[in-house]
Parts: sequence; C-alpha cells; structure tokens
Amino acid sequence: MTHVSLSQSKQEVERAPDDARKFIVHNLDSTILDGNDIVRCNFPTDWIETDENTEKKIVRKVYDDGTIQMLLIAKTTESGKRSSEKRPLIQNEYDSLLKSSQLRVEKNRYSFNYTQGNVVFKVNYDEFVGSELRVLEVDTETEELRAMFEPDKFPAQLEEVAAGDRSYEGYRVASHL
Repeated sequence: MTHVSLSQSKQEVERAPDDARKFIVHNLDSTILDGNDIVRCNFPTDWIETDENTEKKIVRKVYDDGTIQMLLIAKTTESGKRSSEKRPLIQNEYDSLLKSSQLRVEKNRYSFNYTQGNVVFKVNYDEFVGSELRVLEVDTETEELRAMFEPDKFPAQLEEVAAGDRSYEGYRVASHL
C-alpha cells in the first residue's frame, strides 16, 4: 500500500465537512441540467488508499471549457461525521500516484444551486460511466438547513440513502455499479 501525506506540499490544503444528503435518482427531468449556471465535468477517481474510516484518492476533473483540475483528496469518518481534505496536484504528482491506483470509477458531474423555499442548496448530480446509477448530493451550510430539503419537490424521483448506509460513500459506491 502506498502512503501519501497531504502535508507533503507547501500548497494550501482545503478542509471541509462532507455530510451532504445522498439520493439515488430515478427519472430526472433533464431540463434541470440545461441551465447556464450548471458546472459540468468528467472525472475519473482513483483510490490509492482505502480503509474502514479513511480513504485517499486522486481525481482529474475535466470541465466543459477544457480546464483540468487534479486533486489529492483524503476523506475521514469520525463519530458518523465525514470530512474532506483536498490538495491540488501537478501533472507529475498525479501520474506518480496513478500507478498506485487500487480502484477506478469514472463519472460525469453536474454541479448547481437549487432553491427550495428560501434555502439555496448546493447540488451535485453524478452519472456513473458504464452504469445506470445516478446519485444526487444535496448540501448547505448547516445540518438544520440540509434537513429542510424536500425530495418530493425535486424534479426527479429520489430515493434517499438511509442515514448510516455507507455503501454509497467513496470507494464503496463501486459495489453498486
């Protein structure tokens, strides 16, 4: 197993909670993905370390405008709360880490804001390449606001992933593809 430290670089590490609500999507009204404020990208994700409560992965996001972003991401789960640390990579770092890939999943992601009531939610809609699985992540600043999202008012049939079901987190999603 390859051990990679996020602190190897002098570059800034971005830390954030990662507790978005997750939904399996059926019958999405695709017109919601036609807006000008939608950010689209394709990205393969390669896991280089996997453990029960931690994982490290590299991603190479390719946006519609041709921009490429490469990241090393570490995710940790403690007391049921998930957090994320991200560090930018340069091409030779990415290429070196790619050799340690244990698992690859590729998806197309659509990111946008969605307003329901007076709450603005940050939404990621993922289409997994080579699979029928579609996942929607819904997030906002606080747990209280996140709980205000009403799935039955979203333009798709949504099936919420049960609290505590970690099978759709990180590398585990591959078992559903």
